[in-house]
Amino acid sequence: MLSQAKGSPTRKGTSDIAERIGRLEAFEREAGAAEPMSIERLRETVGAELWYWQRLDDIKQMMTEAQAASVQIEPRLAEPMPVGTSRQ
Repeated sequence: MLSQAKGSPTRKGTSDIAERIGRLEAFEREAGAAEPMSIERLRETVGAELWYWQRLDDIKQMMTEAQAASVQIEPRLAEPMPVGTSRQ
């Protein structure tokens, strides 16, 4: 917020930057963001079933299967369809 980077509040001439910083710091203290949770603790808190990284291999496999289906579907969609018919 205090840098001269393009689009920063300081560079844009925002007058209440100190007040905004104070509000952000207060939020971080109240929300606990000042001390981030470790990945290990986050995994324990969320649980293995919901933890994304535990399911990454399953997600990759589903994406591979979807791509294979797409390769088979695409040529069929490119074929001309006779007038008055529908694909089912």
